[in-house]
Amino acid sequence: KAINYFGKKNNEIPVFLWVHAEDKLIERYARMLFVSDFSRMQILCVSANVEKHLVDVLPATKGKTSLFFYGCVDKLSAEETRKEPNGKFIISVIGRICPRKNQLQVVDAVNLLPDSCKERVEVRFVAASADSDYKAKLIEKTRLDKKFVLCGGVPREKMVDVYTNSDLVVCCSTDDPLPVVVTEAMMYK
Repeated sequence: KAINYFGKKNNEIPVFLWVHAEDKLIERYARMLFVSDFSRMQILCVSANVEKHLVDVLPATKGKTSLFFYGCVDKLSAEETRKEPNGKFIISVIGRICPRKNQLQVVDAVNLLPDSCKERVEVRFVAASADSDYKAKLIEKTRLDKKFVLCGGVPREKMVDVYTNSDLVVCCSTDDPLPVVVTEAMMYK
């Protein structure tokens, strides 16, 4: 609605549209846009993949987009690096529990490991929200196995602890242009 309103030709307010969405959402939102003249808008895409799909869906945006990658403020100093001394190899899977984030694939992959590896692994699912049907499948698949832990949501200011206590952060989304989780994880050793 805001894009349609501010995108009107008689509007003098500059409009910046930052596109960070999976292909399906771009297609859905494109059907709701009634703006055909994107010349007054600055369209910023989080990745080349998003830019390509946006132009495919809305050809009028061709030549009017730019890449605008994002990063996160690095609040961690070398002295703050820490790791829980529990001897486990911690795998963190961060994000909404839903089919698009594909957490069941991580469970399947970990279960393929040799027993000698599986006994040293702990998989933490950090998610503040969930698709209820998908979460039920995840719980059913992991409920008898203590190496899988559903942590629930973590306050933003505590995420540094999640990253620094992880040996591996996994993003197994079926469609995710450039997840914040990945850019944040890359800030740590």
